[in-house]
Amino acid sequence: MNRIRLFALFLFSGLTAPAFCQDLIEVRIDRRFELMSIVFRLADFSEYRMGNVTDYNEAVDTYFSPFKEHAAVKMARGLRESVAFDAIPNLAVRVADAVSFTPLRSLEDPATHLDSRWKPGVAAEFLKAMASFAKDTKADLFFEAQEPLYREALASCREGLVSHLDQTWFARTFGKRDRDTFALCVALLNGGGNYGASMPNGKGGEDLFALIGTEETPKGKSPNFTQAYLGTLVHEFLHSFLNPWVDRHLQELKAAGEALNEPVMERMRRQAYGEASTALRESMVRAFTIRYFRDLGKENEARAQEAEHDKRGFYWVKDLAVLLGDYTRNRAEYPDLEAFTPKLVTAFKTWGADAPKRFAAWQEARQTRLDALYAKGPKLVSMEPADGTQDVDPTIAVIRFVFDRAMRSGMALMRSDGRFPESAGKPTWDVEGKVLSIPVRLKSGTTYRIGLNAEDVYGFQDRDGTPLRPIVVSFRTR
Repeated sequence: MNRIRLFALFLFSGLTAPAFCQDLIEVRIDRRFELMSIVFRLADFSEYRMGNVTDYNEAVDTYFSPFKEHAAVKMARGLRESVAFDAIPNLAVRVADAVSFTPLRSLEDPATHLDSRWKPGVAAEFLKAMASFAKDTKADLFFEAQEPLYREALASCREGLVSHLDQTWFARTFGKRDRDTFALCVALLNGGGNYGASMPNGKGGEDLFALIGTEETPKGKSPNFTQAYLGTLVHEFLHSFLNPWVDRHLQELKAAGEALNEPVMERMRRQAYGEASTALRESMVRAFTIRYFRDLGKENEARAQEAEHDKRGFYWVKDLAVLLGDYTRNRAEYPDLEAFTPKLVTAFKTWGADAPKRFAAWQEARQTRLDALYAKGPKLVSMEPADGTQDVDPTIAVIRFVFDRAMRSGMALMRSDGRFPESAGKPTWDVEGKVLSIPVRLKSGTTYRIGLNAEDVYGFQDRDGTPLRPIVVSFRTR
């Protein structure tokens, strides 16, 4: 998750604002965040162990693994219950460099806007430990060795992604932001996670950062950024405009946010959106992402965004996007978002009051669509050992799943009640894509339960992209 947040570009005001030169968006590797990511990777934070660039993962682990018991890593482990996800970049952008880790301004100063998950004293001590880590590991030598990979990744990001962003839409929608700076940071250890951060720059604006991950990149290859990332970029871009708006009006909106979130609380918590404030920020960002594509005449992309947000449980976002159309189409009447705020507050309160009824209608419609989708989807024909078997030989080394048709290479093996088999190697598909073999190590007298797909998790899909209905299988060893 907290996936996935806060930044902006230089923007000109006015309805006829010219497109920006791509050079105004600084695309870079941020060594401050990269080194913090490495420390939290060594500390086994799962969100920083999702890196998809095989060569980079191996390089990081080879170079830094000898320092797993460094004071900075030990301190990071102790912070697991207090900081995570975007709290890390929030601190990283508040230091001068990746060598000294000196704060740009006092962390005690409220104007620093330090994330509340960081206590200033704890953050200061951690930064001292980070400076020691940078020195003791000679981290600058690692970064220098990775420069060829960095250059290729940054070039792909500029050409394959940033050049396709319609920046004038943001100027038309939100107005002038000419005191801000924007950095789009490629974060090679993020995997599919995307974060953002901002820092007041002392010029009446903010220095804003987006940190985006990469797709699966096999050994010997460099990350490849395409227009498929555009929705993510727009989403993260929007946080810098909309998070402050939610924060200003949180007291008016909080009760409604809590009511809307309540029916989908477990789903939201899995995405780190359990707090009402976070869900409100996310819903505004997601609704405006729909508007970005719809206002630009890209209806297919807008509908794809609606489907994605619906899958994630934001059952009110589609209606919110419709309402925001009144704002984006009538800027003469609503010169800024504050002018439209009374309508938004009224709508949120109405939706919050009707949340149980709205959720029930959404859930029924959603289940009908899913049932129709699953009916034409792939089926699990058999497995070895068979589902429900009670006397399985604990020495078997492979579990096999057989499907009724060719499948995509992805998968979603989910932990369920009971024990999950210990992995003994990489799962593999047969040539036809119908049989999945999973190397395992089993124990005697143990009940194992394995989920294939889950609510909102559809790793198992046929070649047409139709998902397997989520199922749970089990067996017990003798």
